[in-house]
Amino acid sequence: MLADLHLLRPYWLLALVPAVLLWLLLRSHRQQHSLWQNLIARHLQPVVLLGEQLKRQQPWALPILALCWLLAVLALSGPSWQKLPQPALAVKKATVLILDMSMSMRATDMVPDRLTQQRFKALDFVDKLREGDLALISFAAEAFVISPLTIDYNNIRLQIPNLKPELLPGQGSNVLHALQLADEVLRQAGYSRGEVMLFTDGFDQDSYHALQQLLNNYPHRLSILAFGQAEGAVVRLENGELLKNSQGAVVIPRVPLQQLSILAKQGGGEYQQAGADNSDLQALLAGFSQPEDTRDNSEARLGDNWQDAAVYLVWLLLPLALWLGRRSALLLVCLLVYLPPAEAVSWRDLWQNKQQQAIADYQQGDFSAAQQKFTDPLWQGNAAYRAGDYAKAASAYQQALSTQPNASTWQNLGNAQAMQQQFEQALSSY
Repeated sequence: MLADLHLLRPYWLLALVPAVLLWLLLRSHRQQHSLWQNLIARHLQPVVLLGEQLKRQQPWALPILALCWLLAVLALSGPSWQKLPQPALAVKKATVLILDMSMSMRATDMVPDRLTQQRFKALDFVDKLREGDLALISFAAEAFVISPLTIDYNNIRLQIPNLKPELLPGQGSNVLHALQLADEVLRQAGYSRGEVMLFTDGFDQDSYHALQQLLNNYPHRLSILAFGQAEGAVVRLENGELLKNSQGAVVIPRVPLQQLSILAKQGGGEYQQAGADNSDLQALLAGFSQPEDTRDNSEARLGDNWQDAAVYLVWLLLPLALWLGRRSALLLVCLLVYLPPAEAVSWRDLWQNKQQQAIADYQQGDFSAAQQKFTDPLWQGNAAYRAGDYAKAASAYQQALSTQPNASTWQNLGNAQAMQQQFEQALSSY
């Protein structure tokens, strides 16, 4: 223990310098008093000399005062001898889920079709992910951000069942644009590396080489869950008719399983073909649990957190300080007993401002209390949304947009409007 003893804040030892100077001053003062002692009769010295009065009344006052000073300085300097391991670096995870909304997802080689199975798998994926930020992208001829990175998984779960090919402009299977957009979403949020989970039944064949070139320098890990069978099946449209090409022939979209597997391997992730059970998702998520850049159980990523032992010195200091100021201490106790309670100021107000209290309430899940304390309209909206007060959330988001418009706040406003069944306004916000 003694070998590990050190000070966390050694600069506080400089506070001993005034104590030494004061001791020298008192010593000089005593020397002057000794000259008078030679001139004044001994029986008169306690009455005439002030120092002798103090020495007679409180002979231990100065030594105890010096001890208190020493203990206080040592406590402020932070003595420590015990270290506790803790993660030196905590890296947040980020995942982008990409859903294929091309018309081929209505192929019937899965029951009832690929699109329905994709919805089920996507909802299960969100439920099993459990941690980190999550974003949602859908694509057909182009890719679109449905939800930016968020920890509100419930919001993404609400979006998934409403997605369908008919909502997206144009048709195609532009996986290339979807992966580029996922990279943009992650980088804008400050993630240099993340997880990209692609649910798809294929891609535009003329983009295969471009996809391979993209993945050669792709900074994120790409995993793929393929839907459908290699031989394909007919596509039954929303109105019940079969999808046909311009010549009137029935379209049977096949799934390039081998090429998708190659792309996943090149992207450094996992590949699975969607099945009836959850073994496919379990295999995909196995690589999510301990990615290299987020492991915190390695010795290389552990730092030393030294425990501050100043509190032990404070407990020693308190009785000495009370003895020195015992009259003042008694008066303080009387004041504490007889002072009326202050209604306007809480104990919490003494240590935290309203913003700090609001953040603490938000982190503890007390969103209603956080909403009342936040002054930032964006945070007021976030707290109101999490509390289920979607009308107040929408009003707060509109106020935030009036001062600082951005895509994320428009997205939040659209979500709040959608939760109030105001779908036209929500579409306009999106």
